[in-house]
Amino acid sequence: KREEAIARRQERARQDAEQRRLRAVLVLQRFVRCAAARRRATERRLERDAHRAAIAAEHQVVNGAATRVQCAWRRYCARFEAAWRREVRAAQVAKQHAAEVAAARAAAQREAQHREASEAAAAVAAAVPVIQRAWRSYSARFELHWRRAEACAAVALAGTEAQRNEASVVVQRVWRGAQARAAKAERARDAAAAEAQQREAEADAAQHQKGAAQARIARAWRMSVARRTVATRRDTEQKAQTALRAEEERQNAAVRIQTAARCQWAREELRAQRRMRALEQRLEDAEDDTHAAATAAAAVSGGAAVAVAQRALQLARVPTPAGP
Repeated sequence: KREEAIARRQERARQDAEQRRLRAVLVLQRFVRCAAARRRATERRLERDAHRAAIAAEHQVVNGAATRVQCAWRRYCARFEAAWRREVRAAQVAKQHAAEVAAARAAAQREAQHREASEAAAAVAAAVPVIQRAWRSYSARFELHWRRAEACAAVALAGTEAQRNEASVVVQRVWRGAQARAAKAERARDAAAAEAQQREAEADAAQHQKGAAQARIARAWRMSVARRTVATRRDTEQKAQTALRAEEERQNAAVRIQTAARCQWAREELRAQRRMRALEQRLEDAEDDTHAAATAAAAVSGGAAVAVAQRALQLARVPTPAGP
């Protein structure tokens, strides 16, 4: 009976120790699970905050780049519009100046033609009375001398042969004077005609000089227009090249921004993978510690099992350093 009582006491003590060991194991497992859950929640919160911060930084970078691109584009558009307006104003001023020059040239040409016509009409009007007076004077003198000659002829017919001869001499002298006066009048008419021809030649030369001057002015105007056209084309090509360079710079900036963002994402993903590996390693360590605690609790008494469980809980609470 005594041995049975001892055996029963030992059995009860063994059962109590087993129950204490099981309770210690349960408490240890609960502590470990709670600590792991808290760590997982904290890590998830940190990962979520980091992800949100990365997204916000990426949005800020993209928005800043877009704002800078828009500002550059607006500045380029403003400069292009200002240059275009300046070119339009310059073209309008040049067109107005050309119209004024053409109008002034046409007015000067009309005035010169009118003046030449007036001078020619005045010369003709001045020459006609002179010619008429010369012709009338010649006719009057011829008639006078003719009458005198007729009187002399009548006297000569009524008188002697000497008188006829004298009358003949007088008639011849009168005729020669008339011929001389006629030749003089003819020379005067020839001189007037030569002077008129000279005036016409001078007018033709002046007209030719005016035409040559107009041709030189037109050639200079065409050359200036060609130079302005070449300058405008060169400015347009330079602006196009500037726009192409700006577009290339914008594309390069966008590529650099995308590359930086991808590198940032890759680094964040690498950090997340390292953190996940660290978490997995800590979970494995916690499971190993739990298994060791369970083994120790099975091997020792209840008090020793509680001490081992507390030690494992402390080890589980010690943070494991994560990767960079």
